[in-house]
Amino acid sequence: LNLIPSLTDGRIADVRDELYWEIVEPVPGQFSWPANYERYMSALKDAGINPLIELTFENSHYDGGQTPYTDAGIAAYAHYATSLLAHYPQIKTLEVWNEYNGSFAKGPATQDRAGTYTRMLRATYAAVTALRPAVTVVGGATAGVPLPYLEKIFAAGGLAKLDAVSIHPYRTHFSP
Repeated sequence: LNLIPSLTDGRIADVRDELYWEIVEPVPGQFSWPANYERYMSALKDAGINPLIELTFENSHYDGGQTPYTDAGIAAYAHYATSLLAHYPQIKTLEVWNEYNGSFAKGPATQDRAGTYTRMLRATYAAVTALRPAVTVVGGATAGVPLPYLEKIFAAGGLAKLDAVSIHPYRTHFSP
């Protein structure tokens, strides 16, 4: 909250942040909005700053606390997305997970990362666009530039279930 005036002074119009699934859905099917989330989102709205919200991470109530991999876990994840959108109408952009190809996916979902991520992307995109078609759904959100991983997602139809692709290249050891 203390940084928001600096953002507006710097004419920064967008931020990327997380509103954690585990926190907003502490009981299966029941969503609550912690005071610090409410203050933060309200301050962004008042400042005219658009939040790109990452849909992160696991929820202990689904799939044994692992990254969603069952139909029920993936459906619950999509419900988390729509619940955020319903509660915070200022959200115009959502990012499906963060660095699924890296260290932020765990459990059975990692046995077929591209396949499971595509299923999650499909379900989330369908739920989000049914509720608010104008919301931009960002997919990929990769650690590095994993072309074979992205190609698998795209070949499985994932490219049709997102509006933008996010890549985190981490080029610290290489020139652009």
